[in-house]
Amino acid sequence: MAGAEKSLLTLLTHIDAEITLVLPKHTDLYNPLRQHCNIIVLPVIDFRLSRSPIRWFAYILNVIRISIILRRTISRNGIELILANSQKALSYGLMLKLSTKVRLIAIARDNLSRPLVQWMYQRMVDDIICVSDYISKQLPIYQNKTTIFPPIDTNLAPELGRVAKEKLNINPNCVVLGNVGQFVSWKNQIGFIDVAKRMIKRNGNIHFIMAGACLSPRDKQYRQRLIRLVASEGLQPFFTFAPFEADTKVLYSAMDILVHCAVGEPFGRVVAEAMAYTLPVVVFNHGGVREIVDDDINGFLIPPQNVDEMTEKCQLLASNQNIRNTFGNNGRRKILRSFSIERHVDAFHKVVQGNKPFISSDSSDLECIECYSIDCS
Repeated sequence: MAGAEKSLLTLLTHIDAEITLVLPKHTDLYNPLRQHCNIIVLPVIDFRLSRSPIRWFAYILNVIRISIILRRTISRNGIELILANSQKALSYGLMLKLSTKVRLIAIARDNLSRPLVQWMYQRMVDDIICVSDYISKQLPIYQNKTTIFPPIDTNLAPELGRVAKEKLNINPNCVVLGNVGQFVSWKNQIGFIDVAKRMIKRNGNIHFIMAGACLSPRDKQYRQRLIRLVASEGLQPFFTFAPFEADTKVLYSAMDILVHCAVGEPFGRVVAEAMAYTLPVVVFNHGGVREIVDDDINGFLIPPQNVDEMTEKCQLLASNQNIRNTFGNNGRRKILRSFSIERHVDAFHKVVQGNKPFISSDSSDLECIECYSIDCS
């Protein structure tokens, strides 16, 4: 389950409202939420990889058709608020807003580099919830925006330890560095492999886990490219490619350090989850992760693309368990303080009620979810 889905699942199971949830198919959310929501499954076409005008015309027609169905649902159930949980969901949300005048709140989870997307958020949405200040600053002229960090399950205390390593066929005496995230080039798993190659030359008692999902054929090709790169460098004995379906409790419990090499990360949920598991983290000093990690307190912030310094900091953590323990405990305290489920739900309620907070970092999709609506009457 991807970050957008986790956040939505957490929110819907912790608010008291009558909810209609719209899904494009029976996703991982269907079973856990069918007791909490009225679920509507509609066919939604994805043309992200298409440049055909005909296919995009078909997409627009599909948006209109589904919006008509949802409009009837809104009218029949007296729904007063629509929440678009992704950029794709925003297309349907805007159609509904234009035809019903119902209040529209959009969650900005991804980088907003396209001018058209920025215009839609800034000119046509009533309120915007940004997952980080980094995303919020990409909408500079819009006033009705709020930064609400995604909720992190803080009941993630490590329980497995050596057993988790053995379950993944890893020597329990090795120091394990992990990388978790969708297999897509901007996540920069190649940088993680580069760090691994440099560390292995200096320390053979280490192991590396790479785990993530492939959401498109292009992602699968990229993952195969990473596997070939590891093989060509002779690193297979030191690497485990774990499927994304693997129990995250096992993944995080098997790790001693999390390394995240993305630049321009909108938030960085896996970084926060790792900190909840008392793991020290090493990340590039860019994007939303800067609002999670405190340098030299619960992890290290590395200048972007400085693989040499990232390697040095990873090596320091790998060779010093006391620092790992100190950083890990500090990180868990940070997550408990600033990223709890209760804090997230309370901030969301304030936005819905019109008393919008601004949670600043200074004080502290799968894209299959199309939109959901909340009756706040």
